[in-house]
Amino acid sequence: MQIFLRLLLLFLIIPMLGIITFGKISPCGTDYMDKKAISEDPQILERRAKLEAFTQLKNLLKSGTNDVYVIPVVVHVIHNYGEENISNEQIVDAIAILNEDFRKDNADTSIIIPQFQSIAADTRIEFRLAKLDPDGNCTDGITRKATTLTYSAGDNIKADTRWTRKRYLNIWVVANIASGAAGYSYYPGVGANKDGIVVKHDYVGSIGTGSLNRSRTLTHEVGHYLNLAHPWGSTNDPGIASLCSDTMATDNVEDTPKTIGNTTCNLNHVSCGSLDNVQNYMEYSYCAKMFTEGQKLRMRAALESHESYRDELWKETTLILTGTNDGYQALPCSPIADFSTDVQLACVGTEIQLIENSYNSVVGEWSWEFPGGIPSSSSDQFPSVVYNQPGVYSISLIAKNQIGSDTLVRNQLVTIVPSDSLASLPFYEGFESYFFPMYQNSTVLNWLQRGDATNMWERSELASSNGIASARVLLKDNGRGDISSLVTPPIQLSPNTGQVFLKFKYAYAQKESESEDELNVHITNDCGKYWNLRYTKSGYFLSSTAGVIYSESFLPSANEWKEVEKDISVFTEDAEIIMIRFDCISDRGNDIFLDDIEVVGLLNSSEQEDDNLASLYPNPITEDSKLRLNIQRNREYILKLLDIQGKLLFEKTMLFDKGENEIAIQELYPYLKHGIYMLNIQSTVHSATFKVIKM
Repeated sequence: MQIFLRLLLLFLIIPMLGIITFGKISPCGTDYMDKKAISEDPQILERRAKLEAFTQLKNLLKSGTNDVYVIPVVVHVIHNYGEENISNEQIVDAIAILNEDFRKDNADTSIIIPQFQSIAADTRIEFRLAKLDPDGNCTDGITRKATTLTYSAGDNIKADTRWTRKRYLNIWVVANIASGAAGYSYYPGVGANKDGIVVKHDYVGSIGTGSLNRSRTLTHEVGHYLNLAHPWGSTNDPGIASLCSDTMATDNVEDTPKTIGNTTCNLNHVSCGSLDNVQNYMEYSYCAKMFTEGQKLRMRAALESHESYRDELWKETTLILTGTNDGYQALPCSPIADFSTDVQLACVGTEIQLIENSYNSVVGEWSWEFPGGIPSSSSDQFPSVVYNQPGVYSISLIAKNQIGSDTLVRNQLVTIVPSDSLASLPFYEGFESYFFPMYQNSTVLNWLQRGDATNMWERSELASSNGIASARVLLKDNGRGDISSLVTPPIQLSPNTGQVFLKFKYAYAQKESESEDELNVHITNDCGKYWNLRYTKSGYFLSSTAGVIYSESFLPSANEWKEVEKDISVFTEDAEIIMIRFDCISDRGNDIFLDDIEVVGLLNSSEQEDDNLASLYPNPITEDSKLRLNIQRNREYILKLLDIQGKLLFEKTMLFDKGENEIAIQELYPYLKHGIYMLNIQSTVHSATFKVIKM
């Protein structure tokens, strides 16, 4: 049992260290993305060759000015109103760290080992958040855009947000990068549609969602942006012994020792016959503290060559146009209104909390309008509203300060479902009715469509597992990461309902082997306040065709449907109403079909568990907190750790022995950020949920 609990703790810790569902976070995705860009535009190599010749000549002659080059920066926060919507303070902190690192002002230069102290460089390159946007308008150098693309970000987030690269270094902050990297950049010479840096929010700065250990990720990526490779060469794969003899495995910098690369902070490591510069910002060691003089010359050459598209960034005319020149007196800006709600789907009478997210300046006044709500208006910064009638409601906000104001109207933002006219068990939907999803003669059967996709779930007679119709999402015209959600009508449970099962059938085939279209199923037992993930599959694992690829359009045959059955009793215990949501997340592959949805209940079992199933003490947690479980018989339990937004951080099925079981959270404690989490323990007959607080 002790060994098993240690493994459990390991699995709990892994998500906090940057492990995502599909594998380990790669520190850097630059070389992978850059090679992909070259395959799409071979002329990049020609431009790079000219840049390299220019760079080597500059290094040979040791020519060039030693003036400080100031680079204007714009940070685009791509978010969906989650923790990835980081604060201005976190971004300012990240820029400060960037400047300390590039100017050799970081305090930890004092612990650079003696062998490399003499070549640790002040690059004389600085970074400043822009104060004027491309149209000359006042800005704080930070833009914000709400989109679900933040969860699988890449170059797909750039088109609608980037500012001209001739004047600005574009940095995009996201929730997750599709390739699994912590960040990536492009070397000089790529097209304008790709140029810039993408980085995960928790690798930005040392405060907020960031951390001191990860804060040098941005320094590393800016190094790539300014034409620095990894010390072992242009690959994402360090530690390969053959790199020592590979003449192509080089960063073209004279004073960085030949190395196979380092992923640990062994300062005495010798990999290719000489001491490695483990503390270099372009390493993977996470103890980086320096650039070398040779790297300084290379970066400055990149800023001076026209082939790099970086040579106008630091010119005085650019600094004036971006408000980053010395002596520029930045004036207060007018705000840009933005807001979100804690829920967008709720029952009649539910209190809905408004969260004001306006940016670009400090807001002094707020004017809210809630047509159909109580109240109908508010001047509070964070008001709440209640709707007493079913319907779809819009909300507007005017954000104002002494400089100006901005208005945002979010149409059809909140859907209120009835709480007195409900479907009941057993519930079935076969999509046979022509009126789906809005039934004219029985409003209790009306389904809801949610999401940001172009194509939502629709009734289709092209294929079915039973009858003549099914529901499908036409994915080819949806953007990558777009979500199409289909929500059942509210389903009422009777007091004596025991076990409840969800059954459905779906059909899907990959369009190509890399296709990662996704189907998720969530359940709510509190009218949409909180959604529990119960089923998730994507790509190959979602396929109902035994992995057979359909490169053309896919229409399932009778034997290409997959049936799913899930016990959802843990979410229905003590619940009066449930709703189920089917989310299709697009990777622009083949259509997903859905049919024969059933929710059925069994009568209550006489089997009972002790009410004192589990306890967590003390809470708010300390390093000495323990989770105690009192199990009445050997039974399988599912343990889940979720954040306050409902994001699943960890899930593990465990078999517990009868009697007392104890799990210490001492090892987990340092990896939990300050905040509130939910720890859920459930079996087929009992469930316990703890609000875990870390102060």
